[in-house]
Amino acid sequence: MYTFFPREFNVDSDNFRYKARMRITILKNVTCPIIMQEICGQSNSLYFFTTLPGCTGTIDANVGEHYMSGKSTDLSAFGCDIREWHNIEVVVKNKMARFYIDQQEIFSRSYTKSSGLVIGMIFSSNGLCEIDDIELTGPDGKVVYKNDFQ
Repeated sequence: MYTFFPREFNVDSDNFRYKARMRITILKNVTCPIIMQEICGQSNSLYFFTTLPGCTGTIDANVGEHYMSGKSTDLSAFGCDIREWHNIEVVVKNKMARFYIDQQEIFSRSYTKSSGLVIGMIFSSNGLCEIDDIELTGPDGKVVYKNDFQ
């Protein structure tokens, strides 16, 4: 698990861009490897899982006040071979969240309940999660956090 909670990002959770490049190395005999990415707000979190195709019924996502289970919501677009490097992006603009894998929009959801300011990021997995790049920008395009792990 990787967590980052700085003193302040000063970025509104309703208007930001998040990018990360990552993959997973499976350490055990895991049928459905997962990577969970969470952008934490003051009162709620936006989170989602990526997993292998065929395993998306086991994952969840949360956007604003909307909790979505892969058992009742089609989250199949979050399925990709996460053993390979992928560029993940979330763009939230005026309470509309759009999710991208390798520059292809895969999912979107609007919401009404704001979570306040972005206060942190969490990454967890059931294997060895490798993160190559993370970037968080505000609505003006100003980078407020960047780490290329070099």
